[in-house]
Amino acid sequence: MKIELMAPEGLDQVVPLFDAYRQFYHQPADPVQARAFLSERLVRQEAIVIVASQDEKLYGFALIYLLFSSVRMKPIYLLNDLFVKPEARNKNVGKELLRYCQQLARENNQAGIQLETDKTNAVGNYLYPLTGFELIQHANFYFWENK
Repeated sequence: MKIELMAPEGLDQVVPLFDAYRQFYHQPADPVQARAFLSERLVRQEAIVIVASQDEKLYGFALIYLLFSSVRMKPIYLLNDLFVKPEARNKNVGKELLRYCQQLARENNQAGIQLETDKTNAVGNYLYPLTGFELIQHANFYFWENK
């Protein structure tokens, strides 16, 4: 399995996985809008996409955004999306994608990587601590939704 930054011409290959990721989180399928959203993030240099592939076939991706930590006074990555196709699960693809993100954070002097996942995401909640992520017990996560 090869883990690397997505090449600009790889966008069309990652769109179906990105759309499947969104559906996992109970969103309707919308590959056209998914492509437009990803394309805009990449054109504006607001996101980094890391892909896992083998024999020219894509099996997973990670999508990170750049944020800032006022407390640390450094930039920080937000690992917003991580998805591995069902047939590639339990083959360390997710773990290798996370390790690549961590190495990228080290190389780019990020304060760290932040992520959030559903409490019901058993796979993610098992995987993240295995790769050095710590569950923040003392913090409350709040969200205001613009409806």
